[in-house]
Amino acid sequence: MSTLLNFIGGEWTASTAAEHATVYNPASAEVLALTPLSPASEVAGAVEVAARAFPAWRRTPLTERIQPLFKLKMLLEEKFEELARTITLECGKTLAESKGEMRRAIERAAQRHGETQDFSCRLGEGPSARDLRGSIGPLSAECGD
Repeated sequence: MSTLLNFIGGEWTASTAAEHATVYNPASAEVLALTPLSPASEVAGAVEVAARAFPAWRRTPLTERIQPLFKLKMLLEEKFEELARTITLECGKTLAESKGEMRRAIERAAQRHGETQDFSCRLGEGPSARDLRGSIGPLSAECGD
């Protein structure tokens, strides 16, 4: 049985978690994998890695920062059938439902590409108003239903 890895700092890494959640095929109750319940110290370490990377990322031109979204959309399209089957296996959806999920994911990746821009807001009004601009920093994501 495989234990899933965490993706931290651009690399897949094994967790030191003592506890794991079991990933089941909901249709057959077959155990597919174990996913680590990463301890707070690992999450804090991942946030630290992201925070250290942020200053360089912030200075990266927008045209370069959007490239991962292009790649994500391309990979989702390239692996469409495989990912749809995985969704079916892990979530118990029909293949048609899983393909619908994949189409929505591809649409969201394309939409997010269009939305990718620096953070901008206006503070105050009149002559004392200021515009703040900058990149939004590190984030953490949990994927799943």
